[in-house]
Amino acid sequence: MPVTSFLLLSVSAACAAMAALVWRRRSAPGGIALMCFLACVAVWNAGYGLEIAAGGLARKMFWAKAEYPGVYLLPVAFFAFAVEHSGRRAWGQAGRLATLAIVPCAIILLAWTNESHHLIWVDIEAFQPRGRVLQLGHGAVFYFGALYAYGLILAASVTLLSGRASHRRFYRRQSIVVLIAIGTPWIANVLYLLGIPDTGFDLTTIAFAITATAVSLGCMRWGLLDVVPIARDAVVEHMSDGMVVLDLRGRVVDCNAAVQPLLRCPVEDAVGRDAGEVLPPLDVDVIRTSDGTRVFEVEDIDLTGRAAAAGRLLLFHDVTAREALQAHLAADALTDELTGLGNRRYFMERLQWALDAGSRSDDALAVLYLDLDGFKPINDTYGHACGDEVLIATARRLERCVRPGDALARLGGDEFAILIPRLDDRDDAGHVADRIALALAEPVLVDRGAVLATASVGVHVQPIAQATPESLLRGADRGMYAAKRRTVAGV
Repeated sequence: MPVTSFLLLSVSAACAAMAALVWRRRSAPGGIALMCFLACVAVWNAGYGLEIAAGGLARKMFWAKAEYPGVYLLPVAFFAFAVEHSGRRAWGQAGRLATLAIVPCAIILLAWTNESHHLIWVDIEAFQPRGRVLQLGHGAVFYFGALYAYGLILAASVTLLSGRASHRRFYRRQSIVVLIAIGTPWIANVLYLLGIPDTGFDLTTIAFAITATAVSLGCMRWGLLDVVPIARDAVVEHMSDGMVVLDLRGRVVDCNAAVQPLLRCPVEDAVGRDAGEVLPPLDVDVIRTSDGTRVFEVEDIDLTGRAAAAGRLLLFHDVTAREALQAHLAADALTDELTGLGNRRYFMERLQWALDAGSRSDDALAVLYLDLDGFKPINDTYGHACGDEVLIATARRLERCVRPGDALARLGGDEFAILIPRLDDRDDAGHVADRIALALAEPVLVDRGAVLATASVGVHVQPIAQATPESLLRGADRGMYAAKRRTVAGV
C-alpha cells in the first residue's frame, strides 16, 4: 500500500475515534454537528486513501464517488458546528440545515451517475495506475458545488471568528484552537489551486483532518464544547449587577467586572474554573463580601432551552443600600425618637427574648418601672421644649446606671423601664434602683433655670420559669405606684 494511502487511512481511523469520543458529549452545544464533521473527514480521508491505493479506472472511480458524501456534507456539518457553538441556534435548526444540504446531496447523486451526463467529471484518463490520484477534469456542476462548499465554509469561519471577541484568558486559548481549525483548510486549498504539490495530491483532506484534531483536542483540554462563549456586548460590562454564567458542569463560562467584589480571583482568571473555586457558597439568597461592606442578592436562572449554552445564569444584585435602609428602618422601629433609647416594642422584644433564653433555668430576672415625679407641672410651667430636655437628660443619667447587657427603654411620656435579664443576687435590682434614685435627685439645667425631676421606681423580681412579659410589667408597675404613695422619690 502506498505511504500516502496508509497516512490517509490512519487519519481516517483517528477521526472516526475522535467522533466516537465526541459522541459522549453530544448533548453539548455543537456536539452532534462536530461528530458529523469528524465523520465526514473520516469518510473523505478513507475514500481518498483507497482511491490512491486502487489500480484501474473502475476501482478509482468507485472510491472517488465513495468519498463525495464526506467532501460535500462536510461544509454543512462545519457550518452547523459553527452556528451552534457561537450561540446562533436559529441558524442551526434542523429545517434550515436540511435546506443547506440539498445542493450537496444533489452533487453526490450526480457524482454516482456521472457516466450518464458528465456534469461532475470530464476527460477521464483510461490509464489510472496504483499510487496516484485520479487523473481527470471537472465539469460545470463540480465548480458550482465547490463554490457552494467554499461559501458554507467561509460563513462558518466568519461565524466562529465573530464569537471570539472576548478578552478572557481562557477564551484566548480557545481562540487559538479555532483559528487553527479555520485557517488550515484555507491554506491547504490555496496550495492545491497553485498546483502544490505537482503530483495533484489535494492537501485539503489532510487540512480538514488537522482542523478536526484541533477541535477535538480543544474539547478535551480547554472545554471547547463545554465552555461555550455567550454572545456579549458592551452592555454586559457596564451592568451594575454582577453576572456569572455557568455551564452544565458548574464551570464559569463568562462574568463581568461588577462581580469582582465577590470573586476570590481576578475576573480575567475566573473563566474556565469551577464556580466553587472562585465564588462564595451559592446556597443562600444573600451573599456578603469578605469584608462585610457590601451585600448581594443572588438570582439563579436556568438557561436550559433559553440559550445556546445550557447552564445557569447567576445575577448578583447589589442590595447594600437597601439592606442599610432596612436596618435603619428596623432600628427606627425599635428606637425612641426623642431620647435615642429603645421604645416599648424594643423592650417587649428584649423581655421575650430573655424569657425564651432562660426558660429552662432556675435564674430570676428583674424589671424596673419608673415614672418621673412632677413632670406634668414642669411641662405646664416651662413648656414642652423644656420637658423634652428633662426627658433627654433623664435618659442619659439612666444609661449610666444600668449594666452592660441590661435593656433600657422609654415606654412613653415620662415612663421608663429597665430589664435586668440575669441576677447574680436578688438584691442587685434594688441596688440599681438606688443608683437611679440618686442620679435623678440632681436638678436638671434647662434654658430657664434648673428643675428637679425625681422618679418613683418599682422593682419586680421573678423566676424566669414562672414569668411572663405581662406579669413582670404588671408587678413593676404596681411597685412604682406603691413607691409614689410612700414618698416623693420612693422605691
